[in-house]
Amino acid sequence: MTNSVKYFMNETVKVHNNFDVKVYYAKTVKSISYQKEKNSTEKTTLVGNYIKVNLDITKNIDSGEKDHKFRY
Repeated sequence: MTNSVKYFMNETVKVHNNFDVKVYYAKTVKSISYQKEKNSTEKTTLVGNYIKVNLDITKNIDSGEKDHKFRY
């Protein structure tokens, strides 16, 4: 049996004691676009059913985890 926890929008959630995540909104969309290559302006669009999420991920100052960069 899996434990289930529910959180509300705009509520800060602690993840692995190293990161805080706050979701501002989530909605379904019919397509997504992303940058094909790191230094390119060319984008690819995929059509389908996706979930678009606007969120903040904050690393705790005393975390030993390495930094990560997220791009959208």
